Amino acid sequence: LLVVAIVVLPFVINVDKYRPMIVSKANEFINGKLEIGKMDLSLWGKIKVKIDGVSLKDSAGKSVLEVKDASVVIPVSGILSGSPELALELSSPQLNIVKFKNGKMNVMSLMKDSGSTAGGAESNGASGAAPSKTEAGVPAIALKSRLTFLLEHAKLAYKDELSGDAY
Repeated sequence: LLVVAIVVLPFVINVDKYRPMIVSKANEFINGKLEIGKMDLSLWGKIKVKIDGVSLKDSAGKSVLEVKDASVVIPVSGILSGSPELALELSSPQLNIVKFKNGKMNVMSLMKDSGSTAGGAESNGASGAAPSKTEAGVPAIALKSRLTFLLEHAKLAYKDELSGDAY
């Protein structure tokens, strides 16, 4: 029954339907544009989502990351043991890092400021009451989890606009 489920579920579950939601949510938090290709699910010994291409551009529209094949892998053994691992595997990625004349790097400007994504937090106005703080605890399983990046045959291009150096 388990083998039949492993074979049948990837055909029944369409992970590609979540792609527009993933892309729009990611683009809310970056100064640039993320594009993700078609996604497919595999369950042979691990949960694996194969992605046919990833493209990340900065706010000026210049490529920061280009990958033809990528995968997100979660081994089942890690989930069962209570210490899950999430691995992002990129095959032949092209990374383009630019250090601008002002000393900032294009990859460092990708993330939006935390204040720009949290809209209108000051609603106390006339009441004068101090805003209440809520502490978010970290789940125990997250403390035992691990995130891994695997870049195979990566190509890194670095350019310093101030000195004119390129590597």
